[in-house]
Amino acid sequence: MVVVGGGVAALTAATFAARLGLQTVVMADVLIGGQILNVEEIGNFPGFPDSISGADFGALVEQQATEAGAEFVFDQAQSITSGGSLFTVSGSADDLSAPAVIVATGSTLRRLGVPGEDRLEGRGVSYCGSCDAAMFAGRRVAVIGGGDSAADEALVVAEHASEVVVVLREPELHAAASTRARVRAHERIHIQTQRETLEILGDPVVSGLRLHDVRTDEEYELAVEGVFIFVGLAPNTGLLAPLVELDDNGCVATTPWMETGVPGLFAAGDIRRDSPGQLVNVASDGATAAIAAHRYVEERRTSP
Repeated sequence: MVVVGGGVAALTAATFAARLGLQTVVMADVLIGGQILNVEEIGNFPGFPDSISGADFGALVEQQATEAGAEFVFDQAQSITSGGSLFTVSGSADDLSAPAVIVATGSTLRRLGVPGEDRLEGRGVSYCGSCDAAMFAGRRVAVIGGGDSAADEALVVAEHASEVVVVLREPELHAAASTRARVRAHERIHIQTQRETLEILGDPVVSGLRLHDVRTDEEYELAVEGVFIFVGLAPNTGLLAPLVELDDNGCVATTPWMETGVPGLFAAGDIRRDSPGQLVNVASDGATAAIAAHRYVEERRTSP
């Protein structure tokens, strides 16, 4: 079996598939762990009551997959094709063939899509608070977004910045209740709701935001020296597009057993339609996909 991806869903799938006796090969980029590597602190995964960093968690899951017997091919998957009884996963350097494939390619952070974002990326615009927060020590910065990632990263950035202004379009934060409470209680975090970001200002580095107050229909400028953007995720489903139908958000529909519309092709993690997107859920998806793939392979092997 081939698993495509390097995040928690993929690594969990590889662990379970290998333990079930399937020869399992993971095709992944050099960086193993996926989006979880950028998370400063994981406090909602069963078994870790004292929290754990994303980097440490990713390393542990990779270790489990390796010790279970999964092999790794570090390559960028270019395409998946179906021919006869086998799928072929083609990378830039290697081709892997197997009767079953689990695609768990995860998501990438969505871009805001406003003027100044591309021009100022790396010059005050960041998509990783745990990576870049220390560079803004003692400065006023903005975090754009109102979900779990934005709230979590606002707390990380606030450990360094003099002030963090959370800017969101919705009337309220929509992160987990415990995280919302921590954000609201933090003395250096202030929240501006129902604001639309129109432009990121600055030359050659970030100097502010141009915002639209939805309630008053007024525009104004907010002076900040850094902008951290967390406005959702875009599923990495380009490999699946030629094979299965995707919804308007680019996600793939699956059965509860992670089956796509193509027999032998499974999808796991936050590329699935209606995925809750939580770490525990993507890990569960990986395990379920591996069990289903093992059953599929065994049924084909024993059928007349």
